[in-house]
Amino acid sequence: MRRLPGKAQLHKIVALAIGLLFITTSGWAAKDYYHYDKQGTNDKTTYNAETIAASTWSVAMCYLPATTSTTLRGRLIAANGTKVFLQDAVDSGSWTQVGEVDAANIMDASFIKVSPDGTKVALGMGYGKDLLVFPTSLLTGSTVSDLDGHTDTTTFSTNIVKYYDAAWVDNNHLVINGGNWDETTKTASSVGISCLDITDDMNTPVNIINSCPGASSGIAVDGSKNLIFGNGYTYNSAVSATGELKMLPVSDWWATSAPKTSGMPVAYSTGRTFADRVLSAAHLGFDQEGNLHVGGGQYWNAPNPNTENGYAVLINKKIITDTAASSTAGVIDESDATQYREIAADSCRNDTATGVFSYGRSITLNWIDGTGACTTGGCTDSWGPAVTSKLTTYRINTTRDGDSDGYTDVNDHSPWTGHSHDNLDSDNDGYGNIIDADLNNDGAVTGDDQDLMRAALGNTGNNLAADLNGDGVVNGDDQDIQRNLLGCTKPFYDTTF
Repeated sequence: MRRLPGKAQLHKIVALAIGLLFITTSGWAAKDYYHYDKQGTNDKTTYNAETIAASTWSVAMCYLPATTSTTLRGRLIAANGTKVFLQDAVDSGSWTQVGEVDAANIMDASFIKVSPDGTKVALGMGYGKDLLVFPTSLLTGSTVSDLDGHTDTTTFSTNIVKYYDAAWVDNNHLVINGGNWDETTKTASSVGISCLDITDDMNTPVNIINSCPGASSGIAVDGSKNLIFGNGYTYNSAVSATGELKMLPVSDWWATSAPKTSGMPVAYSTGRTFADRVLSAAHLGFDQEGNLHVGGGQYWNAPNPNTENGYAVLINKKIITDTAASSTAGVIDESDATQYREIAADSCRNDTATGVFSYGRSITLNWIDGTGACTTGGCTDSWGPAVTSKLTTYRINTTRDGDSDGYTDVNDHSPWTGHSHDNLDSDNDGYGNIIDADLNNDGAVTGDDQDLMRAALGNTGNNLAADLNGDGVVNGDDQDIQRNLLGCTKPFYDTTF
């Protein structure tokens, strides 16, 4: 989730307040949505994110894609305060700090996004702060990386790059939705869409759209390079304070092999409006199948306040492809479940801000679980400094088995490392025996653990922590596994060896 001072606070709180929805591309049938709304099964997992809450307003999160290494894919990274965290394991409520920025750059993080090939991270540190781009490898070392001072980090000055949200087009280009915000007058100026070539740290973003009415919001690019962007605040006060969604088809802004680099930007009206009165569009993104998820809320000075909060939306891919193919765009029918579906992780539906992000064929919501009375539609669960949030993941395929060992990822204590015997986690720390050679649980596999392994040699039984391969006996095979993991530190136990 994210929420920035001034402009961003308005949008993000506005935006952070809604839900998500998810549709498959197999057709228009409403049944395509049902899988994401099941209760009490492994289709839905909820866990806390409270350990990464800090003294600033927002936590920006995203998944590391399947293109990253087996030690990283499927985990979340998060930025808040001065720290960047890595989720210890898939669907874990435990986090480890892997990066930091200087105290002078304390973040109300606007976004954190990973490139399609998994090699680069773009971090918007917050309104009025610089944009950083650094290699993913800085998050995998045994020490906490100095991200804004590292020689491998490219810094784009806030004087040149003004952002609210960003999305990767390919591995070298970011599209940015951003502009200036006047907190006193609650108005936006110079709001627009631009494209940044991150291979040239002196490059000024190329304008795509200038002078959007209203204020910047979320932005996303689909697999065909169709550009989707939101207008999150008072774009049409007679209709709605939040929620317009527009598209620029790939042909309107992207050349054959590079973004538009010359000529005047296209007009705002050139964008095709395909959704209206939909949250605040603060969080936009695509799932693996091309469906668009939307997060945000309706909170600030809305004509009908507190009516669009506490849920998220999924828009069927067909809406996106039809809009791209048509010279005009029609507004979706929110009453048609084959086009538009709401999912609320909080049954109270009273969250002022809900974040949404996707990994493969799953979607995760970041929401607030308030302690007060459940007042549906009342926006009583609000984001603020150090507020605890929850993460709820919905899966379209609960049978996914990333390491092909017969245990589905949602039940596997080592989802990226196969195990031929069983799924033991003898010390109940969330890491399966096959990857948990840290026998003294001090966070690292060292010589001390080798000493404990030697002391356990010859032991037999059904639930032995030193029985790494789960065959019922501690022997040389377990020593071999431990030797291959020697030097690994939490949370990097889960690897292929």
